[in-house]
Amino acid sequence: MTFKIFLLCVVLVCCISIGIKISKHYAIRERFYKDLCDYFKEYKLKVSYSKQKILEIIDTSRNYGKEFSHFLMEYKRYITCEIDETLLTKCNSLYFLNVEERKEVVDMFLSLGTMSKEEEMEKSRAGEIINSEKYNKCKIEKSKFSSLYVKLFIILALFIFIIFI
Repeated sequence: MTFKIFLLCVVLVCCISIGIKISKHYAIRERFYKDLCDYFKEYKLKVSYSKQKILEIIDTSRNYGKEFSHFLMEYKRYITCEIDETLLTKCNSLYFLNVEERKEVVDMFLSLGTMSKEEEMEKSRAGEIINSEKYNKCKIEKSKFSSLYVKLFIILALFIFIIFI
């Protein structure tokens, strides 16, 4: 009997941790798009006023979230020819984005630093607008689904607990 209760408690903890893990997915997506918007704002300022090169901008950029910082380092490795475009597209730091979103982000970054100053400014403005829309969408998704998954898995765990007792 005690083993059964112990096993049910383990199932309860596992279900709750799965719900929390899924809800963190939405928080990571929201943070990534917020960092992306902030990066494009910073990029626009540094290109327009200090006329820094892309590598200098990456090196002097402020601290961002873990996922975005990791992507910036992968992008820096791409610029310095340590990795190729296909590896950047399959970047493990973007595991929380679907294939289409991943490609959009990579394409945005691949076009940076290859145009004139005016085109760079326009590209960074467009990137800022697009990513702020995605950030708002992710914020809404997080508020909808984050707590939903935690509650859903708590209910599942309690349901399993009730069935086996």
